[in-house]
Amino acid sequence: MTNTTGKLKRFLTALAVCLSAATAGAQDLAEPFVGAGAGEAIPRPTDSTPTPNIDLPVSVDESVEMSLGRPNVQPTGSPFERWDGYPAVVETTGTSLDRGYWYSQVEAVVMVRQWNRQRLPLLADGVNSLRSLTLGRSTPGREGSVRFTLGHFLFRDESNRDHAMEFTVLGGGEFGQNSEAFADNVDDPRDLVNNPATDPILIVPTGVDLAGDVTFTGAESSFVQYDSRFNSFELNYSASTRLGRDRMEMLPSGQWVRRANSGFTYQFLAGARYIDLTENLDWTANNISNNVPTTPLDGETGSYLIRTSNDIFGVQLGFGAAYGGPRFSLSSLTKFGILANDIKTRSSVTFTDPTTGDQRTDLNFSNANRADTLTLMTEFSVVGRYHIRPNLSWRTGYHLLYITATALAPHQIDFEPNDASIASTGDVFYHGISTGLDFYW
Repeated sequence: MTNTTGKLKRFLTALAVCLSAATAGAQDLAEPFVGAGAGEAIPRPTDSTPTPNIDLPVSVDESVEMSLGRPNVQPTGSPFERWDGYPAVVETTGTSLDRGYWYSQVEAVVMVRQWNRQRLPLLADGVNSLRSLTLGRSTPGREGSVRFTLGHFLFRDESNRDHAMEFTVLGGGEFGQNSEAFADNVDDPRDLVNNPATDPILIVPTGVDLAGDVTFTGAESSFVQYDSRFNSFELNYSASTRLGRDRMEMLPSGQWVRRANSGFTYQFLAGARYIDLTENLDWTANNISNNVPTTPLDGETGSYLIRTSNDIFGVQLGFGAAYGGPRFSLSSLTKFGILANDIKTRSSVTFTDPTTGDQRTDLNFSNANRADTLTLMTEFSVVGRYHIRPNLSWRTGYHLLYITATALAPHQIDFEPNDASIASTGDVFYHGISTGLDFYW
């Protein structure tokens, strides 16, 4: 009996010690923040000890929940909502920025195109002509287009990186220019000098006509229209890091504010890209006269139509870095691509009698050629963003795009009927500014 009583006393004593320890542990667990990082215990501030800014790590589960667009609701008494009964104001935070199921970017883009690295292409010239028939390497200058991006959030990994698929379209603008030249001063109403003693003609340089038997040399006037259309389509898989832990700041009023912690983020993307570069050139020569005995021209009108299409498709990789904060961010992104270029050209030369409308069947010809080549693409952009709201940002930036090994319409001018070659050494360079909005929902 005495032995049983002693065992019972020892059991009750041990039970009392366990209950006391559990009560003390529960009181200790009530002190740190709910949602603090694993193993972190952030004590409640006392009246005698000032509390500095405190970084609040966000757990993976909470970040994923916020990324899915759910409201930032914390249980009553959590550190994000209350501290000693005072509400914490939630400003722009790292968890609320750029979150949602979907996102889009809509931008107006103004770009300048440069396409010829050598001197200005000279198509025709004369001794006394008012102007030469030329094409400018950066004419017409600025041209507007639109860039649109639609992205879908996939998931957030354990390293706090967002994974997404996005589709980007750039296009809608067309770069066009024209030029005209008059050989006979009398025929140009803008000329104030009447010199009928000389009746000059326009001469096509040998580097343009490639020593063809019948060209537009001998024309009295000439006009050329050159148009270039550029469109780009991208489908990318993107992985980007996010800002780190938010911080809590106490205002002079004693109120706590939760703000984003400024820092660097990084982005990596890989995907496929398709570029459509299509060009048209329409060259007309009027009142052509030559001294070729076998194929004489006496007042005929010549027309040279050229159409080139570059269907450029391949893979690209990109890397970007950004410095962001609660309201502003500045980012840069570089893309490199190795793409296959499927080139198709069509051209036709016709000579027509202006009186009867009959065409010279002995001189007219047309060519259709096709070739493949590898094209390199480089793109670089710098973009600044201002967060109007956590899910709405205004953006503006500067962009560069360089594409090699393309077939450009002016480079295909060739008056040799049996020449089936394609000039595919043209490089095009686009650069300009953009502005628009980012949306997350």
